[in-house]
Amino acid sequence: MQTQEQKRKENSLKSTYFNRYLMLRYSLAAMFFGNLYWLLVQLFNWTLYAVIPIILLIYSILAIAEQFKMYGTKEVYLTKTRLFFNLQSIVQILLIALVLCTDQISIIFPIFTAKLNSKLIIAFVLGLGQLVSLFSLHRIRLILEGRDRALLRLQQLEKIM
Repeated sequence: MQTQEQKRKENSLKSTYFNRYLMLRYSLAAMFFGNLYWLLVQLFNWTLYAVIPIILLIYSILAIAEQFKMYGTKEVYLTKTRLFFNLQSIVQILLIALVLCTDQISIIFPIFTAKLNSKLIIAFVLGLGQLVSLFSLHRIRLILEGRDRALLRLQQLEKIM
């Protein structure tokens, strides 16, 4: 039978492994709510573009579920998370091109007009989202290769325990 101290150490290690993916979960949450907001805005003026945030929301939910699956395990499950960030990145690049090169902005984002200021604001926000996606993909690559700093700290913690 495990002692109270052993259980505490085991739980500490589990939560530390889970926290290894903390920034990915924050990025997923930001993208989820950004896509949800975009879908809600699309509901006011329904167009075919509304399918895009719906698809992104479905993939983000799958990635979020994958994150919860990793609690208490050393196994790395990031296939759905990586797929989501790749998809999000591609969509953001296409949206930046559509916003800057066409007058589709008022259809894609009905609360904005086709003026240059609106285009620049949307392109800037999409650019920030692109940076978050690229940073997350970089982080996923480091985790999959076992080169992230969190893994080093975990290995040191396991030696102590």
